[in-house]
Amino acid sequence: MAKKTADPNIPKWQKGGMRVNYHAPDFTVVVIYRDDSFVRVRGPGPLSINPFVERLGEEISIKPRAYPLMVKNVLTRDPISITLVGKVAFTFDPREGDATAIARLVKIPEPDLTNALGDTLQEFIFKALRARVNEYWFEEIQRGATLAELEEYALASLRELPSLRAFGISNIGVLLTHAILPQEIEMRLKEAAQRRYNAQVSGELEQTALLRSLIVELVEKVNREGNLEQLFNFTEAVNALRQIEGAASPATKIISGEVDIVPDEPALPAPPPSKPAPKPKTKRAKKSISPSYLDPDV
Repeated sequence: MAKKTADPNIPKWQKGGMRVNYHAPDFTVVVIYRDDSFVRVRGPGPLSINPFVERLGEEISIKPRAYPLMVKNVLTRDPISITLVGKVAFTFDPREGDATAIARLVKIPEPDLTNALGDTLQEFIFKALRARVNEYWFEEIQRGATLAELEEYALASLRELPSLRAFGISNIGVLLTHAILPQEIEMRLKEAAQRRYNAQVSGELEQTALLRSLIVELVEKVNREGNLEQLFNFTEAVNALRQIEGAASPATKIISGEVDIVPDEPALPAPPPSKPAPKPKTKRAKKSISPSYLDPDV
């Protein structure tokens, strides 16, 4: 049987009825162009095009995307400028968007496409939360319950935006992890927390242990930094430590559930002072010398 060949005299427009089959991978859609103009998006799975007038374009992933979220310069009730940090998740499906907007977005290569869509969502979230954050004091922002309320408010605001549907953005999720305070306020909060801790510890320690720990910390800081300005005399601090140790309270011990004071060991008695040698009598002395008030025999 003779093989059938195509007639070369058939016009090109009649050959346009031929189709070429193609299979798009899972979670992937393919852009189809006709004469370099956007026509449609097909996939995933099998699809076909007319090879004479159509061509396959970019492959776009419709998997979930994640973008780091930083909502900067929002004012609290104090007012203090803070930055909300978290992530925003979404999917981009060009089959569901406006053809004019999708024709521009599909030409953006990855990962620039994710960054462009993430920046758009971040701007919408900033506009939604700017007024709501102003209702809270900055101390309340760090609480998990407050961050959850802001997440729900941001999602509710995004669902009402028709422009996101035109961009093919759907399945949006917002997660706020924490808030970044200005550096000056962050340092003051750390200093205040350190002061509270120091006050608590100093109240639990004896004066001797407290002074000893301060001296040790000073020595470690000098060794670490090298050029620390000396705020007090080190020798005076050591002498003060010795004086405090000498005046420390007597030790205690527990006997049968009762606390008994253990007196310090008595010091050895000082030897009695020796009697002064009598002065030789002279011929001029007519009266006896009265004993001194320091004489131990009186």
